[in-house]
Amino acid sequence: MPTPDPKLAHGIASKCSTPEGWAGVIPHIWPNCKYIYLDRLRHYAGALPLVSTDYGSAESYIGVNTNPKAERRDVTFTV
Repeated sequence: MPTPDPKLAHGIASKCSTPEGWAGVIPHIWPNCKYIYLDRLRHYAGALPLVSTDYGSAESYIGVNTNPKAERRDVTFTV
């Protein structure tokens, strides 16, 4: 953001002040968000899918999730 946006700041403050608090806040702040990459963000993500598009380690890149919208129990990685 090049300049402060008081309207956006007020919207975020209003959302975070509701009884639900931060639950599901990500799609309100970033309406074009398509995926969330860390399972620990479930509380903030609301209904957005949590996916990992790749699988790797410090030593090497291991595989690609060819169907990132699959249910977590159905995810496979292609090596």
